[in-house]
Amino acid sequence: MDAEQLGRRSAKHRLKGKAKQQFGGKCAYCGARSQSLTLDHIVARSQGGLDVRSNLVAVCQRCNLSKGSRPLWDWWQASACWDEQRALQLAATVLQCQIKARSKQETYD
Repeated sequence: MDAEQLGRRSAKHRLKGKAKQQFGGKCAYCGARSQSLTLDHIVARSQGGLDVRSNLVAVCQRCNLSKGSRPLWDWWQASACWDEQRALQLAATVLQCQIKARSKQETYD
């Protein structure tokens, strides 16, 4: 493993730690405490979401798999784990989220 890969792994580890702290070690979506929280892209990468702190949140594997690449609010409000308090806490993060500019081809399709 070269220094660049090690640096990226270290940065991802720090980012994941900060995301876990944001909701006190609980899943941001359902509130379950889990030892194996994963990072979820609030705006999916396939939808233009970036690998930046404001677009990443720590969630349990069940919620991450259930949400997939669907828009967060559509999925979450329809799920049994919807919680207005967690939504308000997460909304501050989402409001800062950047997305990649779409190409002209994608814009007009």
